[in-house]
Amino acid sequence: MNFHSIEQKLIKSMEFLEEHEIASLRPIAAVFAEYPMPCLAESFNPIKNLKRTGKSALGGLLINPLWMPIFYVMGMQIHEEKNLGVLNRAIIDVEQKIAPNL
Repeated sequence: MNFHSIEQKLIKSMEFLEEHEIASLRPIAAVFAEYPMPCLAESFNPIKNLKRTGKSALGGLLINPLWMPIFYVMGMQIHEEKNLGVLNRAIIDVEQKIAPNL
């Protein structure tokens, strides 16, 4: 939800900015385009996430079958953390480009 709310705030704020300000924010917008986060309904659907389901089943077989849902949710969290890390790096890069101008 945080990833989606950040994306929505960026889109709304870009409507009111000038062209040179939008150009500096394009790397951040590119992250949202390259690393889309599915909604929770898609994330929780094991049929749409066969790779995550398979890894969760394998982990459940190796440790305990009752842990499969835990592994599945951990896979969702790892995916979100990866995307937030990429977004954070893009924000830091934009800040460093803008900072010398201030």
